[in-house]
Amino acid sequence: MPPTLDETFETVRNGVKRSAEIYINLCTLLERLSKRNDGLAADHLRFSLALQSLTEVTKDTYAVDTNDIPALNEGITATARHLSASQSLLEDEARGWTEGVLEDLKRQRDCLVSVREMFDRRDRYARNSIPQLERRIETNERKLQDLRARPAGTAKPGEIEKVEDSIFKVGLLISILSAVMLTLHVS
Repeated sequence: MPPTLDETFETVRNGVKRSAEIYINLCTLLERLSKRNDGLAADHLRFSLALQSLTEVTKDTYAVDTNDIPALNEGITATARHLSASQSLLEDEARGWTEGVLEDLKRQRDCLVSVREMFDRRDRYARNSIPQLERRIETNERKLQDLRARPAGTAKPGEIEKVEDSIFKVGLLISILSAVMLTLHVS
């Protein structure tokens, strides 16, 4: 293994941590932008519908002089169509952000968070935990002796086998950790 492996891990770890935080913020911001666009699109639709409703009452509102009502209604209708088109564009843009960019950002964020958590687990488990595991085996062996010393039928069914299995698994874990530590020269 290269002698600078620990330094490289630390550099990568710091970069991953910073990148994960940035990606988390980017996802949050893009979700907010997308929701704002959806809200803006809904307001455009409401405005458009209100304008369309307005054309229905212009004849009564301007009953005194009805000459300019067709031109007024045409302008109002054109504005309503423009707002309706803007509403569709805003919805499409929000959907594109959510289904495209946001999903890609979330995927990258999740990968970086997973790597960050992997480094955290490495730190947590990199220390020599064999003595702690050996104490666990001793505790389970005492428990097993107590279970075997009980009168027949007083132990729960399968409890003895469960404790034996636990002792076996922890022993296997100690063997694996010992081999890894020998390979990595960890003390």
